[in-house]
Amino acid sequence: MISVNLRIRNPFRAPQFRNIWNSVTHIKGNKYLEAQISYYAFNWVELSLDLNWRQTDHAGPWLTVNLLGLTLDVRIYDQRRWDNERDCWATD
Repeated sequence: MISVNLRIRNPFRAPQFRNIWNSVTHIKGNKYLEAQISYYAFNWVELSLDLNWRQTDHAGPWLTVNLLGLTLDVRIYDQRRWDNERDCWATD
């Protein structure tokens, strides 16, 4: 897993979260593409990249870019949950 985060926090009270747009698209098998644009000024600036491909629920790459509260989140994820006891994807 690789995770890189750069954040400059808003020292003042952040406004309430507001979703502007979001989309979820089935790619194939258990993989989905999710994109969201929102406004939430908890951070003034944020750049986050998480490359976690397995051993966690909904594994997959995740990119977040935030400038003055306007946030773009893009992720490709696996819809399955990870079973820590059996060390594999859970089957219901």
